Amino acid sequence: MELGTLGSSQITSPNDAILALCNVAEPVTSQFVAFRRFYHEMTHTDEQTGDISIYSGNPGLISHTAILRAVDILKSLCDEASGLEAFQQAAFPDCLPKEREVAARITARLAFMIDPSSRDIYSMLYRIENEDAYPVKWLPNQTFIQFFHAAFPTESVHCLQSNTECTDLIAWNLRKRLGIEIIPTNDLAEHLVYNPRRKTLAVFHQVEWLKAQVRYTAERNLEESIEMSFANGTLPPQLLFETLYTIYEILFPYVTDDESDALARELTSTYELHDSSDAAFDPNLIVWDGLFRTPPSFKLVYWTKRLRNLQAAVDHPPPSNDLVSWVERHTSERTALTVALIGLFLTAAFGLLSVLIGIAQLVVSLEQNKLGS
Repeated sequence: MELGTLGSSQITSPNDAILALCNVAEPVTSQFVAFRRFYHEMTHTDEQTGDISIYSGNPGLISHTAILRAVDILKSLCDEASGLEAFQQAAFPDCLPKEREVAARITARLAFMIDPSSRDIYSMLYRIENEDAYPVKWLPNQTFIQFFHAAFPTESVHCLQSNTECTDLIAWNLRKRLGIEIIPTNDLAEHLVYNPRRKTLAVFHQVEWLKAQVRYTAERNLEESIEMSFANGTLPPQLLFETLYTIYEILFPYVTDDESDALARELTSTYELHDSSDAAFDPNLIVWDGLFRTPPSFKLVYWTKRLRNLQAAVDHPPPSNDLVSWVERHTSERTALTVALIGLFLTAAFGLLSVLIGIAQLVVSLEQNKLGS
């Protein structure tokens, strides 16, 4: 099977489609257990027959060939001045507007593991609780590259350079010290999103898919431009490598750390017990194949901000219970400023009152002197 010809009519089985989406020419030992389940969820593929169920919400993606054709169109338009609406019209010309939205969302998720409409499924409260880069939304007149820049802002200065700057951010340590629940996500844009109120840390768990992308882009420069990456039909090599690095070198260095090994096995042990692709971690998490070597002067340009947010939580732990939380909320800087202003006002009022009393006493004294004379 030739890579780069995703829309080929030769691809009629889900297995071929999965390998094409993972940029793998030969299956070898790769099973893509987690990504396979994700693909079945997105396409409503019958695991027994391999057929896609045609249902009202997914009319534009009625076959594996149609799915890969849509992915091909999306990748071909990424580096052009074409927005979401242009892609929807090109890929799903016979669908209604609402149907196009659904089909476009599925296509983007399968092509790049990025949910372009995550903002639609979260409440306003959740958006307030989290950083401004997540949840995300691909806007109608926005090109995919413009959307990507908004979803994955980069750090140009003060980037973290190695895992030695993140020694406190090992997953088991976060869970033990802060009570953080490590939750899996299929959305790359949600990777390392820490929610302090819910005490959750989202981690992109599709590691076998991620490893396949890193292998596929291994010969390309990590500093390759985003435009060049999408012209090549992939996410930027820097983002792919960096994400894998945060998983294996920062959160789960299980090869060299026994507690990380225990947690990784715990998080993957229940995968077969769940039906959802994001209910447990990809079992491939505990498969170490020595895939990557960290290059010299390596910097984390995509995930530095979120790692620093985590570090801030470690350095300044949130309240341990509701009472402490209430006290801290009511002794915040805003409250302290309010108290200071009230104190200043009262001081001025009492000062004015003292002046008035002094004047009154002076007047009384003068009147008494007049009467005495």
